[in-house]
Amino acid sequence: MDAIEGFGLESGLSVVELVGHAGRDSASSRTNDCARPVRLRGSTQLVDVDSGETRVLYSSAQELDGFAWVPCGNRRASGPVHGIRQRGPCRARRDKPVCSHGRPLWCNRRHRKGDPQLGDPLCGDCYDYTAHVVWQWHAPELWRRTTIALQRDLARRCGITVGQFKDRCTIAYAKVAEFQARGVIHLHVPIRLDGPGGPDGDPPDLPLTTTDLEDAIRDTAARVRLLSAPLADGRVYRLRWGEQVDCRTINETADRDSRQQVPVVHPEQVGSYLAKYLTKATEAFGLPATVRSAGHARLAGATDHTVRIIDTAQEIAGHGEAYSLLLSHLGTLGYRGHPITKSRAYSVTFGQLRRARRYWRRNPTDLAQDVDIRELHDDDTDIPDGFQLISSWMFLGQGYLDLDQAAAAVRSATASRTRRSRRTATTTTTTREAAR
Repeated sequence: MDAIEGFGLESGLSVVELVGHAGRDSASSRTNDCARPVRLRGSTQLVDVDSGETRVLYSSAQELDGFAWVPCGNRRASGPVHGIRQRGPCRARRDKPVCSHGRPLWCNRRHRKGDPQLGDPLCGDCYDYTAHVVWQWHAPELWRRTTIALQRDLARRCGITVGQFKDRCTIAYAKVAEFQARGVIHLHVPIRLDGPGGPDGDPPDLPLTTTDLEDAIRDTAARVRLLSAPLADGRVYRLRWGEQVDCRTINETADRDSRQQVPVVHPEQVGSYLAKYLTKATEAFGLPATVRSAGHARLAGATDHTVRIIDTAQEIAGHGEAYSLLLSHLGTLGYRGHPITKSRAYSVTFGQLRRARRYWRRNPTDLAQDVDIRELHDDDTDIPDGFQLISSWMFLGQGYLDLDQAAAAVRSATASRTRRSRRTATTTTTTREAAR
């Protein structure tokens, strides 16, 4: 520490600042500058099944600050909000009406990207912020009920029971949630009908066409309803999907370069389309990665509309157990779902993708080989016969430590390593003396 302290004094930094910066830089380099990395403590060991002997392959104690830092895995990034009208002004009205609060219900502006008015209500006092938050909170459950209702609708169209339908067909989907300019999520969902063996098996033995599936989706979306959990005053909202249900057929024969609204689209167009919306998040509303309160959001530069949504979510969180976890989802404006989910049979699983990334990191020379990632397993690579891999990790938090915390972590980890080194040296010396 003498050399470090001397360098710190010469550079004009205090010891705490210097050590804190060293800890922060170390964590940042290990996560490729992830915005909100996950902090873990633990180890991965190789255990001899017969003798019980263990060898530590990796331990967080080896790191400068005593923590294992890993990227959060969230690929969403900030960007301009969407929803700009392609033709004409925002809300042109010849009669120029006003609301009960005296505010205009018309707008003749042609908004551009980055316009701070995009997504804001014409009158904040007329906007039902309670309904907004209640919808966000219940949207995942509404989608779950939609998938159940869709299965029943398709079974009815085939003239069979739901049980018989499940034996012959699997509904596979991938769902991406996108935040609209006003802060409400809507969904983009590729849906496919597979046979009981999944995408690699035979097609479903049912008299269903693409048109039948699209009709079933429209009918189901128009019919599904969900009663919200009651608020403190007894109010209950009847929730449903909106009127805009746009169904398009995905086909490899479609023109992949077409920019027009056509009923048939190419798979690559769909992939690019979903990726674009998956990289959008609530940072586009001026929110930081973690939001603690409406006041915090305002100080971070969020719009008035966004702050009112968060303030309403805070208030509703006190309306009973059904809404108590809203405080953990202020950063997503009350939406508690994941930005992307999919049915297990839709494609490779997220676990298979994680194993593939680990495999390529361990085997960079195999990049040119054609490897089926569905055949990769964690227990069949780099583990000798007769050994077992044991991992024990504890989640400690998310996000970088401040300078004082980072400095304390580095000092604590350094002291712990020093004590272990001394114990090892003492044990070695004692063993040698006993051998004499």
